[in-house]
Amino acid sequence: MWLVALGLGCGLSLWVWHKQRFGVTSDRLNSAVLILLVQSTVLALVWALMPPLGFSQTSEPQRLMLVTLLAGLICTGAFWSATVPMVSAVHVTFITIGAMAGFLKLDDARYWEMLLLMPLYGCVVLAGVSVTARAATARLVSEREAERQSQVASLLLRDFEEHSADFLWEVDRDWRFTHVSSKLASAFGCTAAELQNQTLIGALHTRRPAEIDANGLELLRAALNQAHSFRDIHVPVSLGGQSNWWLLTGKPLLDDAGRTIGWRGVIADVTQEHQVQDRLRYLAHFDALTGLANSVQLHETLARAMDPNSPRDHRSALFCIDLDNFKSINDSFGHSVGDEFLKTVAQRLHACIRRGDLVARL
Repeated sequence: MWLVALGLGCGLSLWVWHKQRFGVTSDRLNSAVLILLVQSTVLALVWALMPPLGFSQTSEPQRLMLVTLLAGLICTGAFWSATVPMVSAVHVTFITIGAMAGFLKLDDARYWEMLLLMPLYGCVVLAGVSVTARAATARLVSEREAERQSQVASLLLRDFEEHSADFLWEVDRDWRFTHVSSKLASAFGCTAAELQNQTLIGALHTRRPAEIDANGLELLRAALNQAHSFRDIHVPVSLGGQSNWWLLTGKPLLDDAGRTIGWRGVIADVTQEHQVQDRLRYLAHFDALTGLANSVQLHETLARAMDPNSPRDHRSALFCIDLDNFKSINDSFGHSVGDEFLKTVAQRLHACIRRGDLVARL
């Protein structure tokens, strides 16, 4: 009868496993835990009945084998359902009580030590189950949080690539592109397949304007050779016959051993900022109307020419030219005609000078 009950209990377990072998959905989780509790309780009760029924009818070697089997069942069953501590507790408690009842029924002083050790063993197993359950719960929570953060990062990254004016780049340790988005390929003026076979330095070098030096490209090369993050490296690029400026920022990608396996960063188009800076630098040294040097540049040039440390054979001459009756032109024909007159005079003076000479407007 006991073997029949055990067979029915095992059959119930196999049937439950067959129904849930593809996983349990979140809306059926509570019912699945209840079924698991009932299943574990049935099996634990069947095994708990074996010691009081069988110990008195077996020899001492057979009892030793049964005790060993029960100890293994307590441990195995507890850790099999460690992620549900309540089920483990029911399993351990019932079998432990059944074993103690079997030892009491024997009424033999030789088994009193075993009678005391069984509950202690059950408590140790339950303590291990508790630690395992907390670790498993923490791991699941950590995995769920990591998955959530990964989804949030993917959404932010997708939104960044779709709506931001900047674009992302990623290369391997040989500086070859590993992830090429359509936005990045469009910025380089080629297809994603064409850019995939190029290196970051090579793609920028082939698009470098001839009239601009390659200091930014050399700074980028030096930064990639070092395993450190970098930011705000200005690199000129020629796209569609126009000179643009890109601002590159990057950080190394490391493996578990701390070795650099690639780079990832952001490229921002700062052409407009460069144009504004160039215009400000131009206005700081040139006259906005005539294009001639202004008083600031004239004073700097005079200071260099009068520097006592300059070469002795260097000679300079300063001509001060004034336009007589210029006020009458503005009064008679208007300021717009006066401005055109000043531009024409500036062009004629500039055409008369040599390379190295300077014409300025005060």
